[in-house]
Amino acid sequence: TPDGESLDALWSSIKALVRSGSFWLTVWLIGAVIALGRTVNAYWRFCRALRPTLMAVDEETARVYASFGLRRKPALFCSPFVKTPMLLGLARPCILLPGKKLPPETAENVLRHELTHYKRGDLLYKWFSAIVFSLHWFNPLMLLFRRELDRVCELGCDERVLRDMNKEQRYSYGETLLDLAAGHALPAGVVATTFSTEKRDLKERLEHIMKYRH
Repeated sequence: TPDGESLDALWSSIKALVRSGSFWLTVWLIGAVIALGRTVNAYWRFCRALRPTLMAVDEETARVYASFGLRRKPALFCSPFVKTPMLLGLARPCILLPGKKLPPETAENVLRHELTHYKRGDLLYKWFSAIVFSLHWFNPLMLLFRRELDRVCELGCDERVLRDMNKEQRYSYGETLLDLAAGHALPAGVVATTFSTEKRDLKERLEHIMKYRH
């Protein structure tokens, strides 16, 4: 019948389309654009909400930051919008502190950590990985890989900071991690390095700090 012939022709067209390499290439490309677009949009929305809340840090924290002898350093702000210290921004990086005033020793630990992220180029690496993860949007293991990347990034930064610390300083560093432990992760898509991870991830970092050997 004419209807049957039409259905057969439609089914044949669908099978030919599915077998076409260009079809799957298009599907992959659309998925990659959507995945990367979601990351960029989430990052832009976070930055837009953050910008009106930025404030200058107190004089004591500013003096601590000035004591780090780097020729070029990220801008330093505080904001009640952030819950944990972080390094944010690829073109114009800045270090963000929570709105509450930090004791000098705590501020020094936090700033040393974020400046180490800055010197290592971890933000650039994280943006590169965000692009790679977007290209592999179809792989369900990417969520695990991304979590593992964040974990290793923080452990690597801790290890570099601990090289120049004695036992008492390492203890202080661990105490700062506990005091500033983040109750929640950053919103999905916000590409940044943070000082404190979620409380469920602290155990490994604290053990790493206490057992550190040169």
